[in-house]
Amino acid sequence: MSTTQPADSETLLADSETLPIAAGVWHVDPAAGRLGFRVRSMWGLVPVSGQFRSYEGELRIDEAGLATGELAVAAASLDTKHNKRDEHLRSGDFFNVEEHPTISFSVAAVTARPGGLTIAGDLHIGSSVVRLQLPVTLTRPGEDRLRVQASTSVPRETVGLTWNRAGMIRGNALLNVELDLVRVP
Repeated sequence: MSTTQPADSETLLADSETLPIAAGVWHVDPAAGRLGFRVRSMWGLVPVSGQFRSYEGELRIDEAGLATGELAVAAASLDTKHNKRDEHLRSGDFFNVEEHPTISFSVAAVTARPGGLTIAGDLHIGSSVVRLQLPVTLTRPGEDRLRVQASTSVPRETVGLTWNRAGMIRGNALLNVELDLVRVP
């Protein structure tokens, strides 16, 4: 792996022997993935799980191994299978989807590690930004398809999700990501 530092908007990847991602443009297939979250509610006694149903994104890797990418998520597409709770989560108390309709993740760095990759990037929720380090596992369900899986814990307060009447919400939000990337010919 080269030790050259990439520019802020670009990311240096390992050579093809170390990192099994071919150069090109890889689009996220929203029909084959899942963006899930989980938090503890009712004073930490009840887990609340949900997912975002609408998102798009791509990862671009050039011939030199530099990568850029972004994932854009429709904040209003959140679904916990409870309409009243979903309406509250979309309100100004949480995601404020009228003012901030998109949640995004911008790739800042991709590095190889044993068993996968680490993708560092900025998670933008509302007017808050937090840098995440995502240990990523890659599998290859097809020649021009990659499955990316990651899980991380995000302190709710760092992304502006501070509503917590009477201490009902406990702990961090757990994000679970499973995305299929399809290489564009």
